[in-house]
Amino acid sequence: MKYWLFLLFPIIKAFHIRFFQGSMISKETYQPFLKEIESILPCDSVQFQPYWKLKPFPPNTILMGHSFGGSMALYHSLIYSENIQGIVLLNSHFNALGQMPYIPFPLSKVKIPIYIAYGKYDQQLPYEMVVIDKEETDRQKKTDIMFKEYESDHFAIFKNTNIGRQVVKDIFSWLFTT
Repeated sequence: MKYWLFLLFPIIKAFHIRFFQGSMISKETYQPFLKEIESILPCDSVQFQPYWKLKPFPPNTILMGHSFGGSMALYHSLIYSENIQGIVLLNSHFNALGQMPYIPFPLSKVKIPIYIAYGKYDQQLPYEMVVIDKEETDRQKKTDIMFKEYESDHFAIFKNTNIGRQVVKDIFSWLFTT
């Protein structure tokens, strides 16, 4: 699918995807999803990003993070924002008002477009906690943050091919409309 885009839109640059995995979750869990990304998005590289390895990102980088990895993606964007085109949070969020027992990420620091994919049936990151962030985002009039709900739990994006493919297609659409 991605190759015809280069014929129609030769100015589109390929992305570098840096993926922050969730805490205590094996890389193998994410492999089908990352292969789906490579098949749909125009990518030069898709790599796992270590939490604590701080270095500048190449141009056109998209940071993606699942669960705790989403928090790490947000914090990396504060340090090296110049080449980041967007951030994708997968079953992760800002914790803007400290509604969960971990460090909140202040929405005032958001300077990069963000796509948040969350599961309606997620038990690790309850739906209600994401809604609090969405309401706070709306209150602060943050128009560069998109929330998208899926009929999934914390891992369905990575284990259910149909849901994973839909999420990647939605990310693709978001990238080319922001």
